[in-house]
Amino acid sequence: MRRDRRLTASPNAGWTMAAMAGALGVVLDKRGAYRLGEGYLPWAEDIARSMRVFAWAAAPGALTLVAAFGVVTRIDS
Repeated sequence: MRRDRRLTASPNAGWTMAAMAGALGVVLDKRGAYRLGEGYLPWAEDIARSMRVFAWAAAPGALTLVAAFGVVTRIDS
């Protein structure tokens, strides 16, 4: 992620795309624009793997929001 984060035209997309490429061990390649990560080009099976990685990465934030919403709801009641 640190190495490839600045290779995309979008400063925000580079971080997330490079992180996912690294987590999956694949190369995300847009011909003539960028090549993120190391490994093989993704296969269809990597879609399911990417969804699991995303779920594990998003879970702590989602749980925090649910907990915070529950606290705010109790205070307002």
